[in-house]
Amino acid sequence: MTEESDYYQAANGPDLKHLTKEYNGAGPQDGDWDRVGVNEQVRFAIWKNQNTDQTKEGSDAEPAFPFPGASDVRNYRADEVITDKVSTWMAAFQRVLMNIRNSISPTEPGDIDLSGALRKFLDWLVRNRLYSELLTESILYQNFKNTYGHCAIYVDWVRQIQNKQQEISMEDVMAIAQGKPEFRELVEAVQDPDREAEAIYFFQAIFKQFVLVKVKDIMQEEVPPLPDKRIRKAIRELRKTGKTSIPVPYVCKNEPCVVALQPYYDVLLPEGCTDVQTADVWFRREYITPREVDERTRTHKYDPAWAKLAKAEAGKTNWRTEQSGKTDNKLAQHLRRRQPRQQEDKVEVVTAFQWRVDEDNVPGIYVTVFHPAIDTSHASD
Repeated sequence: MTEESDYYQAANGPDLKHLTKEYNGAGPQDGDWDRVGVNEQVRFAIWKNQNTDQTKEGSDAEPAFPFPGASDVRNYRADEVITDKVSTWMAAFQRVLMNIRNSISPTEPGDIDLSGALRKFLDWLVRNRLYSELLTESILYQNFKNTYGHCAIYVDWVRQIQNKQQEISMEDVMAIAQGKPEFRELVEAVQDPDREAEAIYFFQAIFKQFVLVKVKDIMQEEVPPLPDKRIRKAIRELRKTGKTSIPVPYVCKNEPCVVALQPYYDVLLPEGCTDVQTADVWFRREYITPREVDERTRTHKYDPAWAKLAKAEAGKTNWRTEQSGKTDNKLAQHLRRRQPRQQEDKVEVVTAFQWRVDEDNVPGIYVTVFHPAIDTSHASD
């Protein structure tokens, strides 16, 4: 777009240059970045020239005050108060989880059977499948909230695809080809070494159909084609033994997830924002591996061309606070949430939630996934 004032028009698509500008300026005001570090330093009793024996030891340039060997004992009172508050809150939260099934009650006599099934499902989901995740993210949420003053909870749906070896027999090939005139010669082509190229063509054509029949919950667009080299190997094994194994995608995770977002690191608001509800845009930042980027081209519909550009930026960060080293994120290290230099070999992926209006001037929240160093394309919108 050429007009800066038109960035909020949904019909024009996302304005990547504007989003990148907002992202690079997001966070507290410049003078308040020190406060983020101070919050961490106060909680963990961190100051200059500390020694493991908790005594003062100076240098020629900066002598110890009031004298070398003086007490420099650390007071962890702030950390004790926060830890106690987190423990109290978690005890209450666990009670809620234990009684979650009671939150569903039938409103009419015909709802009794349905409510019973929903109670069992919700009880299993919260107290078994997601129990560990909910506890972990709740602890993080309370630590972030009590250290920085606020936190964000991000609720999403996770769908992950992986490959597994699936056995296929000549009977499976015949069953898939049956009733399809275009594949009537597939079995003969597989059995004839001189028609191997023809067999590869037919096998590639029925591969998606085979996966959709054999694999539960997979979608057609999530099934990539097999390389000809791999199909040739499978055909020769079919010809020799009557069966083979081929890699097929399957859904290894398809469930809700809850993530506690650390302020100023995982979630960023425009500079000077005082009300989240009225903010024009806010950002969620992730570091994911190149393998996850490729996986999301299938599960999240990321643009493959963008994915290739993004993977070339692996190991780099474009966020000004980490580039300038203003904070070292002691809290996340303490909670084993993030270690120093965690972004090495990973791709920075930013999700922008932005207010825009359509051609009828109807407002809505539009989601754009992009990389701050790429202004020619985006992953999805």
